[in-house]
Amino acid sequence: MVDEADLLAMDKAMRRNYKVLKKLSTLDLGGITHQILKSHGFDFDAIHKAEPKIDDNGDVVQINYVYDIYFELKEELLIIRN
Repeated sequence: MVDEADLLAMDKAMRRNYKVLKKLSTLDLGGITHQILKSHGFDFDAIHKAEPKIDDNGDVVQINYVYDIYFELKEELLIIRN
């Protein structure tokens, strides 16, 4: 059973993740390392479950998202796909 405090904590973490991704996406860094994300306060536990998508090459990739920002986690990089 999930209580209201857990839901509020998860929502807060997702909003923080969104702000981090929004800020870093404007810098156009390409792949963002996990170290950079963690240093900005990104919480890897507060993202939506990955969904399979077909990329431009016809390959199936796992895409995660936080609200309207979609990204791929590849090895030690996060690549924004918006």
